[in-house]
Amino acid sequence: MNKLSLLLFTIFSVLPLFACQKSPVSTNTLDNKNYINNFELIHDNTNNNTRVKITSPHANLDPSNNNIEITDSSIEIFNTKGNDIKIKSGISNLNNYKNLIRVYKNVNITLIKNKDSYILTDSFDWDLTKSIIELNNPLNINIDNTTISSSNGFYNINLGQLEINNNILNRKVYNKEGENIYQIKIISDFGKWIKDKNTLEFNSIDKQVETTVNFSKY
Repeated sequence: MNKLSLLLFTIFSVLPLFACQKSPVSTNTLDNKNYINNFELIHDNTNNNTRVKITSPHANLDPSNNNIEITDSSIEIFNTKGNDIKIKSGISNLNNYKNLIRVYKNVNITLIKNKDSYILTDSFDWDLTKSIIELNNPLNINIDNTTISSSNGFYNINLGQLEINNNILNRKVYNKEGENIYQIKIISDFGKWIKDKNTLEFNSIDKQVETTVNFSKY
């Protein structure tokens, strides 16, 4: 098993967004739906000192099931440790019947204090009754000089673990003059980021993890 220390992000506890407090918004009714301008939804979780804020210039509320479709959504997760996260997407759907929020269309997950670290994906699903966020589409992860491409994965909020599948990691290492001295490439079936150790572990089934180091000439 190969280990590589990386700085990643963390996402905190499952938050019942259907119980959130909603700020005043402008609402119009048409075709049995409520069209909400300047949408804002805020939830404070006192159990872990976490706040979730969802904002959008436009959202649709379906009165028949209370489901909300949020356009150009911005989801911000704040906590006292400073690991603040911002999730931007074209559309988010909050399904109150299934207690599920689905975020999709150009999803960008970043650390608010470090915008150079981010994950790009098409969509993810979050069952609000569970501690798992399903990252069920290809992932492009960028952390400083490290990039990881993965087919899919999931994040366990309670354990603080990110697990990813079919991974290719590329990392560039520079000297103090800013010159690239070598590059590391790791190919594996599985990868796991562990929050408490702040490490990324790789392993594969019935074969070794492929690790290649290429030294640059400068």
